[in-house]
Amino acid sequence: MSSAKTFRIATILLASLLLTGAVSPLSSAQSVSSNPAPATSRQKEQPGSVREIHLFTVEYKTRINGVEKEVYRFDPGTVVVRQGERIRLVIHGFHGKEHHVSIPELDVRGTVRKGQSVALEWTASRPGAYRLICHNHSTEQTEGPMIADLLVIRP
Repeated sequence: MSSAKTFRIATILLASLLLTGAVSPLSSAQSVSSNPAPATSRQKEQPGSVREIHLFTVEYKTRINGVEKEVYRFDPGTVVVRQGERIRLVIHGFHGKEHHVSIPELDVRGTVRKGQSVALEWTASRPGAYRLICHNHSTEQTEGPMIADLLVIRP
């Protein structure tokens, strides 16, 4: 089994455990969202506040049998948020000319260009596993798939 497939299976398993409440998110799991002060039972978000999370477009290059190969990814590749949070996902264009992105199930979309940032906002109203997809790099033939997993867990 490939390491990418193993990682996807582990991500799905973790999402299932988080969504069912079988386990609680750990501070290290919350750190992937780059929020230094996540809401907890002791520290509640202020009504109307927006949680800002930063993602970066990155590119990996290598040579295989004399042929240059490259792939694009989001970093971090997994973001965990709580149901009910208002989210501002800021995507910074470090690599690649342009990325048309969306979270189809949430009807959220935007375009980020190299050297610029785009902010996508929504309220995480339903628990579940969602995908942030770059439509420019959606297959291996287009240096992808460039996907980030978004996990919405119960508070």
